[in-house]
Amino acid sequence: MGTAAIAPLSRDEHDLRMALLLVDHSGVVRHADAGVRGLLGREAAQCEGRSLDEVLPSLELLCALRDLRRGVARRCAVTVTLQAPLRRLLLSMSPVKEATVEPMVAILIASADDRDEDREASAAARLRNTVESVIAGFAHEVRNPIAAILSITEAALADLPPTGLASSMLVRVPALVNRVDKLIKESLRYSRPRPPKRYPQRLRQLIEWSVELAQMRKGPAQLEVHIEEGVGPVLVDAEQIEQILVNLLCNARHAARTSVRLTARREPRGPTFGGRGSRVRLEVADDGPGVPSEHYARIFEPFFTTKANGTGLGLAIARDLARLNGGDLELHSTSHHGAVFALTLEEQPHDLTIETRGGQA
Repeated sequence: MGTAAIAPLSRDEHDLRMALLLVDHSGVVRHADAGVRGLLGREAAQCEGRSLDEVLPSLELLCALRDLRRGVARRCAVTVTLQAPLRRLLLSMSPVKEATVEPMVAILIASADDRDEDREASAAARLRNTVESVIAGFAHEVRNPIAAILSITEAALADLPPTGLASSMLVRVPALVNRVDKLIKESLRYSRPRPPKRYPQRLRQLIEWSVELAQMRKGPAQLEVHIEEGVGPVLVDAEQIEQILVNLLCNARHAARTSVRLTARREPRGPTFGGRGSRVRLEVADDGPGVPSEHYARIFEPFFTTKANGTGLGLAIARDLARLNGGDLELHSTSHHGAVFALTLEEQPHDLTIETRGGQA
């Protein structure tokens, strides 16, 4: 039995989960392939021999099928929403007419949710590429002029009396130039993160180094660290994970009223990153005012910030680094009692040697 009348699939459609139904003139499913298990939650044998409205209850689908039989349309597309479990399906229907078989309709089923996610991911990738190009060009064009501004300012200050009005104004220029240079460096770090060098690392040591770098012991907020028993080493780039933790700890310290809490635990086995190992979850929580609801969806956007002197790139870079290291970073919860950021990392496979700053251990 052929399906020559079905239009060829686009490249994007080939990447989706799909299923095929063949329905006869009376609306009975004569054939279902194995893809129905994932999309319809039924085995192929549970579909074959049943009426289409039992398999896919939808008035719009039945009307489209009627139009195909009458020749009103040569191909139809319908979106159907299933309730248990909730999912949206995209159905593309075409007649199959061959001399050796009775007229049938081929119904190609794909996940509309997967299609939308794929489009969003493609759009995000295009936006990221555009941002990277703009940042690289901006950095190239701006760095030379600001270096010249700094040199000219230093030369002028050397020839001016230190107590004059001009000196009092020019002395502020280096700090402003350094602020611009910081933004350029952060932008380049976001647009061109270096590939991680991932080795097994002791989690407690990573946390201790990050706490020291963030100077958490010196601030007014009390830091509490709790690492659950049984948490193994993680497979990461140590420098990049320290950068993430320092960013989260500094943000928490600035937001906290009295305390910051860092916890680490081993997550139960389940779906893992790339099918390798278990996961380790670190949470950094503060008791500050929390993230306003109107900022929740934008908190990881590049250049979005509520700080007067912020670049808006710290959390965007942190999430990118987490994902490059096989994990993820998310705003787990927020309320007027504070915010909780969750960093998930991949636990090392047991057959790998642990790396330390001084070499192997």
